[in-house]
Amino acid sequence: NIEFDNGKETSIRKFDAETEQDAIELALDEYGLNFNSYSDTKYFQYTLPEGKNYKELLLTMSTEKPQYFQNDIKSVFKNSYNEWTIQTNDKVKWSFPEANSEKEAIAIFNQKIDSKQYHKEDKIKNSDVFTTRHWDEPNILSHIRFNERLGIDKEKILFIEEIQSDWAQEGRKNGFLTKDVIDSYKRRNYYPTNDPLLPDMPFKQTHQWVNLSLRRIIRYAAENGFDKIAWLGGEKQIKRNGLKKNIDLIIYHQDNALVAINKNGDNVFGKTVPKDEIKNYIGEELSIKLLATNPNIDGERILNNADLEIGGEGMKIFYDEIVPNSVNKLINKYNSTVSDTLIDIKPNLTSDGIDLDSGDIIEDINIKYLTAPSFNITKELASAACYGFPLFKKMIQFKL
Repeated sequence: NIEFDNGKETSIRKFDAETEQDAIELALDEYGLNFNSYSDTKYFQYTLPEGKNYKELLLTMSTEKPQYFQNDIKSVFKNSYNEWTIQTNDKVKWSFPEANSEKEAIAIFNQKIDSKQYHKEDKIKNSDVFTTRHWDEPNILSHIRFNERLGIDKEKILFIEEIQSDWAQEGRKNGFLTKDVIDSYKRRNYYPTNDPLLPDMPFKQTHQWVNLSLRRIIRYAAENGFDKIAWLGGEKQIKRNGLKKNIDLIIYHQDNALVAINKNGDNVFGKTVPKDEIKNYIGEELSIKLLATNPNIDGERILNNADLEIGGEGMKIFYDEIVPNSVNKLINKYNSTVSDTLIDIKPNLTSDGIDLDSGDIIEDINIKYLTAPSFNITKELASAACYGFPLFKKMIQFKL
């Protein structure tokens, strides 16, 4: 059985789950999330040209807070200020200076929970609501920006421009307000007003929210008659977002600070990097050359005329490794696999090189097509996606 915390119960159908974690993800995927398409899009300009029917799909979680009930009262007493105080089962204390008796304090508490003025974790600011500057909606687990394109054989392709989770990415930097952290606050009766920790979320790990997003977009593609799903690869993502920096000078300090400077003398990169990881930033060949140089009097190793482009390594790993690996794990059992496809990004350019807009003849017709990683929406995959990837052998009860 899988249990959630808001007290609701529902009977759910069979699920395709090979592990307990898969079952949890499927249950949340089916019942704990909203999947929204907004016609009033925000980031249309951040797309490759010539795509049609641009959409932004947001996977969101409910912002409803768990409610207190009358039987949540554990004890009633007077605090050090001689105020009637109620302690609930979750060890939170609520004081009522206006109450003249225990009975009156309980009555006030019950009135407030009946009018939904009190919620669990209210003393921890925004403990269950995440917002991001990129979107107006709260509690977005991940978002997918995509449009529609045609392949070389006129197949209908759902083209993913971006897949991302602001919540997970910010949580990696700042940490999450997990149940253990909340419990520690309660034990100390400590409720910080400017806690940098983010509200806790399911699917924190990259492979988890990517898998969840893929399940949703595959289902969307199957329901809307797409033949393939493709996405913009890492190098092209880096180029579009202007993440590459031209490097002329590389300096490695004795305190392991790796610094990169461009031809204008601007510092464009700086990070503490262990020696054995330098190759991950500047490549193995330049790494060997840099470490082979003799340190100067300040202990610096300097490599001049590096003629190097750096930046966007994380994006390349994400779109060229994490996404295709996650896709293959999900689709291989349904007679589909990741492979490159050609996408028509110049629909007004004929295969003979004639620009239908201007009438000009274009010699390099290779600009008509973009090579992108993709996979087919096979009949088996479409059927599984529309049903919810079902396989689970027995009916089970989930508490939501």
